[in-house]
Amino acid sequence: MLRKHQGQAAVLIGLIAVTAACGRSEPADEPIPEGTDAHVEINPVEASPQPVARAAMQTILSWQPATDTSKTDALRRAQQWLSGELLDAALTPNADSEVRPDPRWEAWKQSIDVVTARCDTAPDGVAVPEGARTVVVDVECTQTVLHTSGQSTPLTPGTWRTTLTEASDGWRLTSYRFHS
Repeated sequence: MLRKHQGQAAVLIGLIAVTAACGRSEPADEPIPEGTDAHVEINPVEASPQPVARAAMQTILSWQPATDTSKTDALRRAQQWLSGELLDAALTPNADSEVRPDPRWEAWKQSIDVVTARCDTAPDGVAVPEGARTVVVDVECTQTVLHTSGQSTPLTPGTWRTTLTEASDGWRLTSYRFHS
C-alpha cells in the first residue's frame, strides 16, 4: 500500500514540475499590446474627419442584440466620437424609443447573433475643404451577421452621409443619415 502511494506521489510531483517548467518564460522585449473586442480600430484616431467618421459609424452600426436593449446601446458605445444632438441622444436615458428598430433584431437576439460593421470612406465622398470646421464625409459600410455556428451573413452594403464638426479635442460626428 505504501508503495502505491509513493508511486502516486512521484507522478504528482512530476506533473507539478512539468507544469512549473511550462509556465516559465523569458521576459519579452516588446510590451504586450492591448486590444479591444469593440470592433473598432485599435490605432489612435487621426486628426482628420474621415477616420472619425469611419470609427464612429463602425461602432454605431455594430450591434449585440442578445445583450443590447436596442441600437441606442451602440450609439452609447460611440460617445467618444460624438457631439451635439447626437451625443445628447447617446447620453439620454430611455432614448431607445427614438432609434428606429430593425425588424430582424428579435431573431438575432434569439440566435445570439452579433452584427459587426466595417466602414471605409466612399471613393466619391465629399472633399474636405482646407480650414473647414464642419464637413460632410460619405462612408460605405458593410454589416455582417456573425452566427454562433461560426458562419456569417453579409448584409447589403450602404453609404452613410455623416456630418462632423471640429472641436477643441478633435473632430466629432454630429449627424448621420442613410444616403444610398
